[in-house]
Amino acid sequence: MTNLNSFAPELLEKMWAVYYHMHKGRQKKKTFLSNATELIKLMQTAIPKESQIPKKYKADAIKYGFDFDMWGRSEALRFWSKKYQIEGENISKYFHSISSVTTLS
Repeated sequence: MTNLNSFAPELLEKMWAVYYHMHKGRQKKKTFLSNATELIKLMQTAIPKESQIPKKYKADAIKYGFDFDMWGRSEALRFWSKKYQIEGENISKYFHSISSVTTLS
């Protein structure tokens, strides 16, 4: 996985372009960039397959009904979508927009 710190603004712009043009995403650019950045951070915490939930996310995990201490990619993705109120096909639009520019695995 690409390190978030190495993300140049150009990569985020490419992700936005894929989201908006290819996947017909309709969230505002600023919202997309913020949510996408958070998704990337969360996915990095979920590698390897089962990782301990970082302390900074633990309170929110409990708040959103996640009663576990470990998470993998699918749990991190569910947590992110619930926290940022992203539902249905919009989850896929975000995920595929990011993964088309870099890898989330």
